[in-house]
Amino acid sequence: MDECANDPAVFVDVLAYDLSDPEVMRRLLAFGPRLRIVIDDSDKHGKPGSDESDAEAELRHSAGDDNVKRHHFSGLQHNKVVIAKRKTGEGFKPFAVSTGSTNFSLGGLYIQNNNVLLFRDDDIAQHYADVFDAAFPAPTGFNAKPVATHWFEKAGPEAGTYRFCFSPHKDPSLSMKPIADAVNGAEKSVFYAIAFRGAETGPADIALDALDPQKLLVMGVADKPGKPDSKTVMVQLPGRGPVPFGPAALEKNLPEPFKSEWKGGSGIHMHHKFVVCDFNHVDPAKPVVFTGSSNMAAGGEKGNGDNLIEIHDPKVVVAYAVQAVSIFDHYGFRNRMKRAEDKPEARDLREPPAQGEDPWWTPSFQPGDIKCRDRKLFSD
Repeated sequence: MDECANDPAVFVDVLAYDLSDPEVMRRLLAFGPRLRIVIDDSDKHGKPGSDESDAEAELRHSAGDDNVKRHHFSGLQHNKVVIAKRKTGEGFKPFAVSTGSTNFSLGGLYIQNNNVLLFRDDDIAQHYADVFDAAFPAPTGFNAKPVATHWFEKAGPEAGTYRFCFSPHKDPSLSMKPIADAVNGAEKSVFYAIAFRGAETGPADIALDALDPQKLLVMGVADKPGKPDSKTVMVQLPGRGPVPFGPAALEKNLPEPFKSEWKGGSGIHMHHKFVVCDFNHVDPAKPVVFTGSSNMAAGGEKGNGDNLIEIHDPKVVVAYAVQAVSIFDHYGFRNRMKRAEDKPEARDLREPPAQGEDPWWTPSFQPGDIKCRDRKLFSD
């Protein structure tokens, strides 16, 4: 945003859901009339005195009334997008876009697990610019427009293949079926991190529920997962089904600076929306990650303004796999700390096995054991 603001020939179009971070607002205000923005006005966002309504008033003053619009499609305006375009003698040429799961809020940037993707590519930026134009100043008939009726694909040298799908659609399976097909077709592993998992419906939800952790390595974290307790974080343990873990606070048993970590209240902690399948498969066509702003729910795809990205770029797929394992370990660690004694005993390394005794690593080499599957997957 600073780069764009410092170039007087660059204009930006923004699709915002939450809009409360003061550093983001300071930068948006600096654009003056070089900014066009759509701000969500659903539910609490649309109430007088909300951060989004206050932001609207400030931006109308800086950018002008015609450049600031409020709406929410038939559900939410759930995109978190900044599109950069350069003014030329023939009009405007989009050249970069920032998107992902990260809201323009303090929670989105400083509390939650989130991701952002920055594409410096004219074609990809143009797709997002077309979406903005279809939704600005109003989203009338959006789900019947070309931008909402098919996937857009872009391949690059040494960058794999990227596909983009924009909602709302009339048929949610347009975006959800590819996720379901990838999950159902996974041969080695499925990792996921999904917020509002309890609200999921449709093909992607059915495929994730049907995962058999005895047949492939499944590791997942879901915030607000629904049953058995919508306030927990749900962790899918390797070799087991989903298990609810309370997101135990890092408190009495930890040293600083973890001890003083702010817990972030009762809202969403893990806000990612991504699914990784077969991240290190030998077939280069198999590794894939789906991500974006979409909650991967059929209802949201039918009513919300969102974007979903399918990535077949091994470097990026591995990066998301590492993030998935990191989140998984984070919540597993919190759960262990919750159960830890005030003064836990030291645990030394295990002694070598006695004569005739199985060594501790035996399960890691027994076919069918989850530890064996884990060893083979991560050493492949």
